[in-house]
Amino acid sequence: MVGIMARIVVPACLLALAWGSAEAVVDVRVNRTELSVDESFTVIYETDSNRAADPDFSVLEGAFEILSSRRRSNYSLVNGRMTGSTAWELELIARETGTIELPPVRFGNESSQALTITVNAKKPDGDSDGPLLLELEVSDLNPYVQGEVICTLRMYFDIASGERRLSEPEMQGLDAVIKRLGDDRSYFATRSQRRYEVIERRYGIYPQASGTLDLAPFSLQARILDKQRSFLSRTGTMHRVQSAPVEIEVRPIPPEFPGAVWLPARELDLEQRLDAPTPLHAGEPVGLNLEIRAAGLNASQLPDPEITWPAGLRVYPESPTSEEQSDITGTRAVRRLSLALIASEAGTYEIPPLRIPWWNTATDRLEYAELPARTLAVLASPGAAASPAQAPTDTATVAVETAPASLWRNVSIALGLGWLATLLLWRRNSGAEPRVAQARPTAEQSPGKPSLHQFERACNADDPARARAALVEWCRARWPGQAGLGALRDKAHEPLRQELDVLDQALYATPEHDWDGARLYQLLVQQFSGSASDRTGRRNGLVSLHRLPDTPHG
Repeated sequence: MVGIMARIVVPACLLALAWGSAEAVVDVRVNRTELSVDESFTVIYETDSNRAADPDFSVLEGAFEILSSRRRSNYSLVNGRMTGSTAWELELIARETGTIELPPVRFGNESSQALTITVNAKKPDGDSDGPLLLELEVSDLNPYVQGEVICTLRMYFDIASGERRLSEPEMQGLDAVIKRLGDDRSYFATRSQRRYEVIERRYGIYPQASGTLDLAPFSLQARILDKQRSFLSRTGTMHRVQSAPVEIEVRPIPPEFPGAVWLPARELDLEQRLDAPTPLHAGEPVGLNLEIRAAGLNASQLPDPEITWPAGLRVYPESPTSEEQSDITGTRAVRRLSLALIASEAGTYEIPPLRIPWWNTATDRLEYAELPARTLAVLASPGAAASPAQAPTDTATVAVETAPASLWRNVSIALGLGWLATLLLWRRNSGAEPRVAQARPTAEQSPGKPSLHQFERACNADDPARARAALVEWCRARWPGQAGLGALRDKAHEPLRQELDVLDQALYATPEHDWDGARLYQLLVQQFSGSASDRTGRRNGLVSLHRLPDTPHG
């Protein structure tokens, strides 16, 4: 029992130390930067370490009242590495009006950045002091086509209210995509000495054409309960309010925008990861992962970049994947592309630079997201540059010089005597048991025997991944010191080389398709076997590779 606990506790402690040793980065953001003095707002502090020290929020209490706070932690395991983050969410209300600084908050040795918010005086009394209020705020009344417009609704409910209903958004004049952004937010506010429960809802609007887009009024209704009766009786009067209509003038794509795909966003950046073996030989796959990340765009708006690949570099793309998240700040999207690159021969290959134009809607100007060029240095298989061995012939070619006739006579006499001696020896030993000639070493005796069995089973099962792995091991055992499939490609005839390409396509190309291992198996046997006996013993239509000779044929 003690041993089991030790095995559990020690890795956990090491993991905790690994987390704790990482330097925490503190991010701070607010859901509103301009508000009324009688309204609360949310501030979120987030660190990329789940071992961050507890923060000291007392520095906020001078200018703000802390209404509530909560903490949440997230954990994830990526490629065997545990990562975590911790967030603190506070509801605050300002004590005074004006431009107020949200001071830095310390988290152990780290601290957040300072932010500023604008706090306005209370709205004038009158129509704004009823039991049910509705406010509408639009982030941009003059956006670009397909740009994100954030529509914020604040619903003020008397504490004693029920049966609350809000109409769905309606757009007129232009086609537009509209969707909810995150979950509803709730807080409390006081107006004209009346206490309200406030529910805040946000929508993202994405106009699909330029021109005038009309946002129809929202309708909010609720039953205001009779405070003179029992709360459980649910009696009262239904109230209804409407927001004002909003007119949005949508601008077209600026004429100076050079890209084929229009990308109006608040942020856009690129990331590239290259997974290549070291050293890299011809025929070995290289993994390339590209990510396009954007704020203010939907995932469907992100393009697949067009890349002109150098000659000699085969490219097998997988199906792109997309991810999209929405919160109170808007929509964030990621487009991921994974490719397998295989160089057909040795040399230097340049992965071209990538440059994507986009329009920064925050600064209203053209910008570029860029990735530099990358270079792949591909080596030939060891021994690939050597001259190929001469193929064996039926008769040896011998160079002779003209000799005197007497020499040929003497040679003929010597050969005749040798033949006679051989005949006499054969007669004397004719009754002895014939000797068995020593068999030539086969692949059954070679170090690659296990990989041959695995390759045969993988081909029978039409499993390209297992077949490729077993074939690499067989090549390394057959040609020690040379680079796996690169050595086989250097020696393979054209039909076998084409079938190796089919194997790569089955592994790396998209969409996936069925692979038949029989042809690759048979072509390999036909080239490296060389005898009719090697074509016997077929199983499931495949020739056994266990009979392949141990000596390379070039």
